[in-house]
Amino acid sequence: MMEIKSSVKNQIVNQSNTTVHWSADIYADQPTNLSILIESHQFDVHKDTLVQCSDYFRAMFSSQMIENTRDVITLHMLNPEAFRIIIEGFYTSKLNLTEENIFGIIETAQVLILSSGLHSQCMDFLKDMIDFDSVFDIINFSSSNSSYLTEIFNVSKKFSLTHFMELKNRNSFLSLTAGEVCDYLSEKSLVVDSEVSVMKALNAWFKTNQVDKLTLQNVVTACVSMKEDNKALDSVINCIISGNFMEDNKDYNLALNSLQERSKHHNVLLFWSKLNTTVEEGLVDVTQLSGESLEGFKFDTMTDVEQNPGYDLGSALCCLGPYVYLCGGGPKFGGVNWIRKIWKFDPTKPSSQRWTSVGVLEETRRHHSMVAVENKLYIFGGFGKFRMKNSKLESFDLQTGSWDNLPAMPVHEINPVVTVVHHSIYFLDRSWGLHCYQPQLQCWTTSTWTAPSPHVPVALYPDPNNTAGFFSLSRGEGKFYIHTLLPATQSHTTVCEAECQHCYVGSVLVRDEMIMLFGSSRQLVEDTDKCEVLLAQRFQLPTGTLAEMRTVANVSLAAAVLAVPFVS
Repeated sequence: MMEIKSSVKNQIVNQSNTTVHWSADIYADQPTNLSILIESHQFDVHKDTLVQCSDYFRAMFSSQMIENTRDVITLHMLNPEAFRIIIEGFYTSKLNLTEENIFGIIETAQVLILSSGLHSQCMDFLKDMIDFDSVFDIINFSSSNSSYLTEIFNVSKKFSLTHFMELKNRNSFLSLTAGEVCDYLSEKSLVVDSEVSVMKALNAWFKTNQVDKLTLQNVVTACVSMKEDNKALDSVINCIISGNFMEDNKDYNLALNSLQERSKHHNVLLFWSKLNTTVEEGLVDVTQLSGESLEGFKFDTMTDVEQNPGYDLGSALCCLGPYVYLCGGGPKFGGVNWIRKIWKFDPTKPSSQRWTSVGVLEETRRHHSMVAVENKLYIFGGFGKFRMKNSKLESFDLQTGSWDNLPAMPVHEINPVVTVVHHSIYFLDRSWGLHCYQPQLQCWTTSTWTAPSPHVPVALYPDPNNTAGFFSLSRGEGKFYIHTLLPATQSHTTVCEAECQHCYVGSVLVRDEMIMLFGSSRQLVEDTDKCEVLLAQRFQLPTGTLAEMRTVANVSLAAAVLAVPFVS
């Protein structure tokens, strides 16, 4: 995509120093009956064509305006080259739009008030232009023409908020003014994995622009989501200036304790799932769960990843921004049909374009874990070929497509229980050891304590109200337990204990609510076959309230659940 200049006034070459004569005779048998003069350019046209295609000319020639009685009129404040392209569009029903002329043409079209067909061509072309290099120019242009380009502004704004993780290191972001950065990063719906990413983006922006400290302070105050007391503002600013985001930096640790997660919107999506209405065999559906009713609706299909997936996959999935990444596993444990590709699922695209392959695993894995930190996927644990345990930690760079072999896991685990907090990776082993991998230091550390329960942990989440704490979910002996974990004090508290005889499927944390999914089977009265049932239960973290378990309508099976952020 070609670079778009911030100034749009001179995008179309102004040929005012050359006399240009353009005639519509080539498009019609009838002679022209009107000449329009713009600067030194003359356009010979047909009045009835102008009236049909432009509300501006329709008003001019159907009123008592003096132009209605003349065969030569002069128009001011219009770009003649943009006018020529639009007039040609009047006769051909097609505008010759390019990335270089679109802004100038839209400014002229805004004056002429084009017919719906030509107007739609401009809007569609501008929408298709929105990408990582052009989005901020389009936002600025559409905001300055807000009455005419409301839809374009909304679409480009949503794109920028959704794709922050890709935009934060682009020149298009780094060249924003302080005011534009504030407008962008202060949005509460910005899809960001951690406020640390916002701090790192501001570090890159500061290094490019070298603003004074007062300006930077105003930017940080507007852009970084912090707790109300703002006590660590100076520490946040110092980190942004220095670019030191290491655990041994006192300012960084103070900054971490002051950060506050944004209230993002999430879609709860089931991968490797099956709707009750699906006739194909296997877990072939991607299902979206509605909010309160917990009813499942078909969102997409898994068959782009695996045509005949069966029911035992062992894949790993994770989110990065608005995307879902999937790798490993394959139909039937012990089989040879491994999923070797790394797949990216983009919910923002049309259904036929959502699944794309972005890489290939260096070796086969299943029942492993995968997390995303900035622009890298980290893969570890599970089994390889011949059911050999695999303790390797590998990272895949989504920008370069390169792999790195990193220090192995301290303890091997199948389906490691994993989460990410401020770009550090944590996993719980079966003995409740908490292991932390810091990508910047490329090392593991381990915290141990007395196990909060004799049962196996199955999920781990950062505590949204305590940056130093976690919530864990464990199961065993017909019960499940939810604990708070505080590694710094090696303490834990049981906040929920409940009976549950069902098989754990997965869980998600959406704001202050944990949604847990369980699989069950029930005997049909009229048949001896078993019908699978998916069950859900909600737990409110602030109040400790556990809702009653309920059936997920329309869904019979699922193997994975993710909360995927989106911009409404």
